[in-house]
Amino acid sequence: MNAPAAPAAEPPRTALLALAGLAFVPLLRAGFVPYLGMSVALACFAARWPAASAPFPPSPATRRLAQLAAVALAIAALGLLPLPALLHEWLAPGATALDRELGGAARFAPSSRDPAATRLALLALAVGATLVASVRSIARVPRARARLTAALVAGAALVALLGVSEALLGAPLLQRSLPPHARPFGPFANRNHAGALLLLALPLALAGARRAAAAARLGTLCTDRLARLAWTTAATLLVLGLLLNGSRGVALAALLATAFTLAASRLALRPKLLLGGAVALLLVVPSAAFERRGDATTIGERLTLAGDALRMAKDAPLLGIGLNAFGAAYPPYQTVERDLRFRHVECEPLELLVEGGLPLALAGLAAAALLLRAAARVVRRGGAEEAALAAAALAVPFHALCDFPLRVPGVALPFALAVGLLLAVHDDGAVAAETAR
Repeated sequence: MNAPAAPAAEPPRTALLALAGLAFVPLLRAGFVPYLGMSVALACFAARWPAASAPFPPSPATRRLAQLAAVALAIAALGLLPLPALLHEWLAPGATALDRELGGAARFAPSSRDPAATRLALLALAVGATLVASVRSIARVPRARARLTAALVAGAALVALLGVSEALLGAPLLQRSLPPHARPFGPFANRNHAGALLLLALPLALAGARRAAAAARLGTLCTDRLARLAWTTAATLLVLGLLLNGSRGVALAALLATAFTLAASRLALRPKLLLGGAVALLLVVPSAAFERRGDATTIGERLTLAGDALRMAKDAPLLGIGLNAFGAAYPPYQTVERDLRFRHVECEPLELLVEGGLPLALAGLAAAALLLRAAARVVRRGGAEEAALAAAALAVPFHALCDFPLRVPGVALPFALAVGLLLAVHDDGAVAAETAR
């Protein structure tokens, strides 16, 4: 039998506050604020603490995720290297021919069609990886994990409160200068992305309300009753926000996350079916998204956009067009009959294929498979709160199958916090299992 693992030390309050504060970034114009440098500084500051704390070895899954993040950064960085025209023609024959036709070919040029956007995307990837690593180490402490979870729920509940208020008033409160086709929701210009954030937080809020209700029944303290009221209010706001949001992609993601979590659980078949049906009746059937099920216009546009994206991927299959450069490269390929400038494909796996070629798409799929496996293990080993954390971490990747929430800071930063929390629970369980042998 191995020696017991050293107890984790309490993290500094400043590091914990720095990470918890990122859960409220969505309130600032959905995270589109000129403070990315501050986020980097906060993440790096928080990352200093784990080195001085008790050792917390990563599990094989976490180690592979870190390796895939490094691979993805390297692949994306290749798009910034100035390459000779002959190499361009070999790596991206169709894109090179299009450049010549448009008169933009050069002897030496990077493969990225928008180097500035690619540099920003590389920085965002590095920030995300640092945040996940920092949260994983700090969230090993149960009290820190609880506070980070509460921050995620509180930030999303405030977004839901704004969105519900707008629905009742019939007019936007914050995003008032958007074009007519926009569908804002609180601080988000696109309610689809707001819905992804609400869906991420809802399982955590429901688990918190369940825990607080049990504590209130057993105790007599006023703080227990206040905690139950706070968690219940947050969960109610998130449910109302999702019902009024109207995003069909979020409704689909809710069903997928629920189905995966129930399939990975140790429940019998009948409770699984009953719980899955309850989620569908609660979040999907009475929602505004269900009312839009017959609207095929946007679905047709997205299918056309996907076909255009596949032609772009075929023209540059090995290195792609550069991370985050879809908006700059798409106009010559556009066949969508609408006077709009499309910046994203509305499907994250397909956009990775276009922007990073086959290598980056494969790296992204491998990372998603590792995350799914870690979530399944957490569900099988733990109880309701662990299952809620797994569902929260999977909500955004499932939604990314039909949208681009990972490109929005107000969703990507809370998602990084949720993934760090999930890996902390997963790796802590792996350490406990290893110690028990």
